[in-house]
Amino acid sequence: MHCRKDLVMVRANTLRHALRHVEQQLTEAGIEEARREAELLVCNVAQCSVLAVLLEPERELSAAMQHQLSRLVHVRITERVPLQYLLGWVEFYGLRLRITPAVLIPRPETEFLIARLVAAMRASMWQPHRILDIGTGSGCIALALAKEFPGSRVIGWDRDEAALSLAEENAQRLGIRNVSFEHVDVMQVAVLDGYYSLVVSNPPYIPRRDVPTLPPELHHEPLHALTDGADGLTFYRHYSNHTQTLLDPRGIIALECNDGQATSIAALFDDMEVALGTDHRGIDRYVLAAWDRDHPVLRNFSLQEVRAAS
Repeated sequence: MHCRKDLVMVRANTLRHALRHVEQQLTEAGIEEARREAELLVCNVAQCSVLAVLLEPERELSAAMQHQLSRLVHVRITERVPLQYLLGWVEFYGLRLRITPAVLIPRPETEFLIARLVAAMRASMWQPHRILDIGTGSGCIALALAKEFPGSRVIGWDRDEAALSLAEENAQRLGIRNVSFEHVDVMQVAVLDGYYSLVVSNPPYIPRRDVPTLPPELHHEPLHALTDGADGLTFYRHYSNHTQTLLDPRGIIALECNDGQATSIAALFDDMEVALGTDHRGIDRYVLAAWDRDHPVLRNFSLQEVRAAS
């Protein structure tokens, strides 16, 4: 699809007209969820809530606001810059996180993993004392777990200094104090240790061969956060070689993966008890492993799907 390269002004001086105009432009450009994106773009420029659009549809937009909105819509359509980068923030597990192109955009699949994991731990009355988030990026996983378990100590690792700065900024702004971030390239560490209660990771899992066919929006995200440059399983193999020193005897490792990878990843942890989990679309997306053959969290994590299906 070829999009116009010239800037088309959003000539709509009310919230209602702006929303309708932006939605139409995004729809014609083939943007999925055009209505939702239009609402977020209009509200971001007008500095109002979606509810305000419904309650005050005739609220006026200044000429400056119309120009800003036009520029954002133009970049979204012509360059396919992801909405989250244009807004500069993303909602994740009830937290508003600042986001930049230095980090991967947090996905609903990751949010769903945290929700399922927390539910399983609550149901098991199991409290993780030390939590490690490998490849923390914006800090979304570490911060969500730190908020849920204020008595736990949470650490986020990343090899990218810009990502670590952003994660620390998010923690400070949210006032979450039981979390810290460390500069660690996990693939360069010969021995991973620490004896954590819970290790969580959403590593780069897209195979190198699939990169050229990715949607245009993904090409704006950091490549090293998307692919391992190989078959997509490099990080999982590394983790499986270090679980004895990385986890305490009752510890759990929880991993997010790509569609079609869960069975292969589970096989890497064949000396441990493993539970697989589906995401909100029913795709096998999560792999949990523990040394304890009767770990209640793994059992409750699996039971969630049984209850959902019944």
